[in-house]
Amino acid sequence: MNDQLETYQAHKQTGLLLNANEASENLPEELIGELQQMLPDLLFNRYPEDSSTNLRSQYAEHLGIPADMVIAGNGSDQMLQLLITSFVSKGDTLYTLAPDFSMYDFYVSAMKGKVKRYPLLISDEIGFSINFDIEDFIAQAKEANPSLVMFSNPNNPTGMMITPEKVERIAAALYPVPVVMDEAYMDFGGRSAVELLLKPGLENLYITRTLSKAYALAGLRVGFLISNPENIRAIDPARPVYNLNSFSSAAACKVLEHADHFEERTRKILQERIRMQKAIKEMKNLCSLEANGNFILVYPNDPARNNRLKTIEKLVDLFMKNGITIRDYANKDYLRITVGLKQENDQVLELMKSFDQSMEGIV
Repeated sequence: MNDQLETYQAHKQTGLLLNANEASENLPEELIGELQQMLPDLLFNRYPEDSSTNLRSQYAEHLGIPADMVIAGNGSDQMLQLLITSFVSKGDTLYTLAPDFSMYDFYVSAMKGKVKRYPLLISDEIGFSINFDIEDFIAQAKEANPSLVMFSNPNNPTGMMITPEKVERIAAALYPVPVVMDEAYMDFGGRSAVELLLKPGLENLYITRTLSKAYALAGLRVGFLISNPENIRAIDPARPVYNLNSFSSAAACKVLEHADHFEERTRKILQERIRMQKAIKEMKNLCSLEANGNFILVYPNDPARNNRLKTIEKLVDLFMKNGITIRDYANKDYLRITVGLKQENDQVLELMKSFDQSMEGIV
């Protein structure tokens, strides 16, 4: 076993930021004004209320579930860490997808555990495709003998999404192994698995959510762990004390009061995502996978992997020279682009179209 701690590279903060799947717009001025008005009532000299009771209640109401099914914390990352440290010990295995969120590896390596993966993204002579056969996934997971199963849904970075019916099949088949759906991008996807949490036989199901993406609170780090009340009571004692500061908790409550505004923003992002994918589909040398998040995975239309790697390197360099920061991956023949505002997306598409045309006749 490799005892070396996995590292996670923080995202770049320069240029037009389309690399971290953040919201391109800050909070609206009216809401910022409301946050300013509440500052005099915050007791900055006192520790925060430990259970974030108001926020838990408000988010539970937002989801239409009881408050005793929710834990609030310092981003969904902290909730994922809480689950991994609770269920993965030295030598244990976490089963996930390849590719997926690399922070899983970081937390598992800290526990001296192992990560095994189901190959999700397949590339061959005819391009990239998603490989997710649910019965094969279940069989491979059982063979891996994990202490925890965890993956993002919609998947980061491919954009693949599975339905609650498939989540139910996985959790039921792998019971009693804990199964975690990381739903950081579900606001841009489809139906959440939250509806399954009180069903008999699915007591091993957990869900994480965040306000970092659709609700523009990446800078305040607010996330949630959701499960049945018995699971929440069992895992809450392992939560770090005072794990969410007073301002983040109060600000998140204010943001949730304006949920309609952010849902309208999300609808615009989805429209832009459709527009971008339509434009990419018309290109000859660049392609994208079907997206269900606020991002698009882009790859070269070339049967040779070495050619794809070179193409991606050139495309990343072009973005960089034009002040656009996107998400690239070491030794990977694809990249990920956050769907931003219309004018931002126009810049991206203009560069991609120019790049696509420049590739004509190049092998």
